[in-house]
Amino acid sequence: MAETRAWELTLESFVSNVLDVLDADLALCVGDHEDPNPLYERAQYVWRAEEPDHWGDLYDRKVGSRDWRGLLKPVAQLLGGIEDSEEEGSGAIVLYYRQFLKESMQRAAVLDDYDWLIVTRSDLLWPAPHPRAELLSGRHLYALDGEQYGGLGDRHLLVPRRYLRRFLDVPDPIFNDPEKLRLEIDRISVAQGWPVLNPERFLAARLKELGLWRRVRFIPYLPYAVRSPAGATRWMEGVFDEERGYYVKYPTELERSRIAQPFISDQESWARLLAPIRGAPMRRRLRAAYRRRGLYERPFPLRRAHVRAGRRLRRLANEQRHWIHPAVVRAGRQLRRMPGMGHLLDARLRRIRRRAERRAAGRS
Repeated sequence: MAETRAWELTLESFVSNVLDVLDADLALCVGDHEDPNPLYERAQYVWRAEEPDHWGDLYDRKVGSRDWRGLLKPVAQLLGGIEDSEEEGSGAIVLYYRQFLKESMQRAAVLDDYDWLIVTRSDLLWPAPHPRAELLSGRHLYALDGEQYGGLGDRHLLVPRRYLRRFLDVPDPIFNDPEKLRLEIDRISVAQGWPVLNPERFLAARLKELGLWRRVRFIPYLPYAVRSPAGATRWMEGVFDEERGYYVKYPTELERSRIAQPFISDQESWARLLAPIRGAPMRRRLRAAYRRRGLYERPFPLRRAHVRAGRRLRRLANEQRHWIHPAVVRAGRQLRRMPGMGHLLDARLRRIRRRAERRAAGRS
């Protein structure tokens, strides 16, 4: 996505531990600013987008108006990268390329050609093999177990074909109905207590809205992002590792990788860990190792489960009222056709109104 940065550091591990293991076709969904490299030679698809001088102007043209600018908030990170905003990061660039990915896959007519879509980064270094596709469930989406930032980390996502179209719809409201999205984001931010909206929280909220959140599962955080000393970066500079001779962009990623590597070394260990029942003790040990280092996180923590349950119950009650009321009206119409029932129903309504008036008078 966006660009093939750090390929000179990660190419060997990416090809041997990801592409070859999965027998995968490679698609590059990138800008038109970079020169070809060995990843281009390996790619089955190369979808290039024209990168603008000003991302705000591109969004204006893409949306067809300036309405999307209502989503910009000081200190937020959802649309970072817009030159004349106070938002940080590069979220606007990532989301634009997610939309471009959807459009490119539609134009290439490949939405039904593959069992899985894996959205990843070229700067992830893989110290051990990726799990084979047959070890994964086609009823779940998978993300790396960490770096969630209050939402869902998007650095490596595995999406089965049955959920592909819904997943690709994640950025749609930004470009199709930004005003409605702004109201929904404000509501969710208040409900969840989110002081800052970032791409990870936006992804989690959209997956919930699309009915996919309950399908998300997590795999151990094996890869970590790197950068060569001369390599460019839009956001995090990273920390230089003297021993390795390159920058580690997110030190907590490397720490998570070190924790996961004793658990995962080959496909046999992946099979043990991902087994629904047999792998449960191994997964508990891995989570405990994360917790000991303060690295275990979930986007919607258990301490707020009662708040989420209350919201879910209210939503169910509203949905039930939505279909129960018309059913009651239809039943009432049928009863009124019966001889003598009209007078009884009218008397019942009068009693209900009188009780309501007495209660209202008592409250006032």
